Amino acid sequence: MFAQQRKALILDLLRQNGSVSLNELMDTFGVSEATVRRDLTELERANLLRRTHGGAVSGELSVYEEDYAKKESEYLEEKQSIARMCAELVNDGDTVLLDSGTTTFEIARLLRMKQITLITNSPSIISDVMNAPDCRMELICIGGRLRSNFRSIVGGEAEDFVRRMIPDKVFVAANGFSLEHGATTPAMSEASIKRAMVSVGKQVYLAVDSSKIGKDYLSVIAAAGRFDGIITDVGIDAVTFRKLREMGVPVITEHDSTILRSKGVGNMEISEIFKPENITLQLHGKTREEVIPELMEMLFRSGAISDQEEMVKAAMKREQEFSTGIGFAVAIPHAKSAYVNRTAIAFGRSSGVEWPTEDGVNPKMIFLIVVPLEARNRHLQLLAQISRKIVHEEVREKILNAKDANSVIDALG
Repeated sequence: MFAQQRKALILDLLRQNGSVSLNELMDTFGVSEATVRRDLTELERANLLRRTHGGAVSGELSVYEEDYAKKESEYLEEKQSIARMCAELVNDGDTVLLDSGTTTFEIARLLRMKQITLITNSPSIISDVMNAPDCRMELICIGGRLRSNFRSIVGGEAEDFVRRMIPDKVFVAANGFSLEHGATTPAMSEASIKRAMVSVGKQVYLAVDSSKIGKDYLSVIAAAGRFDGIITDVGIDAVTFRKLREMGVPVITEHDSTILRSKGVGNMEISEIFKPENITLQLHGKTREEVIPELMEMLFRSGAISDQEEMVKAAMKREQEFSTGIGFAVAIPHAKSAYVNRTAIAFGRSSGVEWPTEDGVNPKMIFLIVVPLEARNRHLQLLAQISRKIVHEEVREKILNAKDANSVIDALG
């Protein structure tokens, strides 16, 4: 295939998908990475696309924004999945700041039965909530200039209003998200109020479906590391997922909620449930199939669970769906079940357990979390607290050198 044919096909792919990766183009055309890079460089010089880390995005996408009605039915199932995860993070009594957008509209629908205060710049959310007979929330509408086609309120007045708030949780939407540029959107006025929202929240989450991953737009909202969590669907590509984890950015999906860093989710402290009787400094098992039953046995003996066999099945089912070996020589298996009498953590230390991990390092520290079926997002709270501790090398060293169970508990204190 001639170079001009390849470049024409690259532009066709960009028009269809908005972005392409180097690997995708190499597989499609059967050419080397150097050839693909040369094609992309020439197309960028002609202002027909924009290079990104690992691929390219359409030059047309950087300033184009579909109106609300066109986006409303797109990726609805994914948006509803994201909404469920967001709702799990909100407790009665919270003050929630909710951005405009079709994803945040789905979030509002699940939040309206909670006793919270909701602040939003979305006329669609306001209309839906105020007319709902099951609504229990107090609603605060942000005033300012209305972008009618996009159903959002923006402008200096709206931003000033937002900056006078200190909400407990903020959920921001975006048109695109990439590792290089973070969250982006075509309209500068939208980016400006979203930045204001990001700046005021105690906890700030980005809610984007996987179709937006790898796409960049004109206006930057915030870098990936500015968010307390990226909430997306299971369609997120493995490379982005892994690199976010390496950056220490929490990723939350309904498939498996993996949180590597958090500034504090929920109000349950590890010290309340992490007990010496559920800690061993010498695991005998050498595989996760051997270690998980070993840890469950401790929880059964302490009365935290009522059926050891069923709990092992529950934890292994999660492992088959998605490995909980998070890297840093750490694994955090977890299970939610009716066989859990009370929330608990078991810990085991090893010279190395065979366990699929992102960094290829066998875990030496295994934290097993169990929560009752009705515990809602408690396992997320505990995952967040453990994870934000063990990303620090000095904490891991203290655990690996601990002489007794209390020293392990103190290391996480």
